[in-house]
Amino acid sequence: MKHFLLFLLISCTAACGAVETRPTTLPSIELSSPAFQTGQAIPPRYTCDGEDSSPPLQWGDPPEGTRSFTLIMDDPDAPA
Repeated sequence: MKHFLLFLLISCTAACGAVETRPTTLPSIELSSPAFQTGQAIPPRYTCDGEDSSPPLQWGDPPEGTRSFTLIMDDPDAPA
């Protein structure tokens, strides 16, 4: 019985290591704005120091099957 349990343990351990894992690539989407370039600060017009309006956004090449978009922005440095 001890040999059987040892064999079972070794077999299960070996089987776990034999599973092939492939890196998962997530679909991506491009989001841009003609109001400012990538890496630049958001112009004051679109902040609480200006008109506090939303900048124009452009969505590019959404993954197949996409039916809607949601964008949530959080500024942890903004005063409460």
